[in-house]
Amino acid sequence: MSAGNLFHGPDKRRDRRVTAQMRVGMSSIDPVRDPVTGELCFVATDDDSAIDVSRRGLRLRCARPPAVGTRMVVHIPADGDDRPIEVIGRARWVTVEFERGVQGARAVGAVGIELVGGSQSALDRFERCVSRCERNPVAGPGALG
Repeated sequence: MSAGNLFHGPDKRRDRRVTAQMRVGMSSIDPVRDPVTGELCFVATDDDSAIDVSRRGLRLRCARPPAVGTRMVVHIPADGDDRPIEVIGRARWVTVEFERGVQGARAVGAVGIELVGGSQSALDRFERCVSRCERNPVAGPGALG
């Protein structure tokens, strides 16, 4: 089974996914090669969007998706707390999606992030947030907090 099939299709999912639209950030742990200069660098974003979450990961929409296998710290805003939830994830699959706009559609990357670690406190906070999203599936910005 390919990594791309791990999360796609109702018969392949291990956990229920819940819609949760909010801004998240990512910081690469592994250096990546800059497509223009060819030099190794670290990438950080703060304007990606979570589309849905589960107990084992997130699906994000981003302008510059990480390559499959890239490890990153995912920064999730938390309501009522100055500290974002910071968990470690790995890009399991990447696809192209199209966002409808006023003048047509634009291509954006969608990436499946599998949670692979983090502090026990961060993982516990993430678990509580997913539970909250399951109880209230119409999640808005900061809904994971």
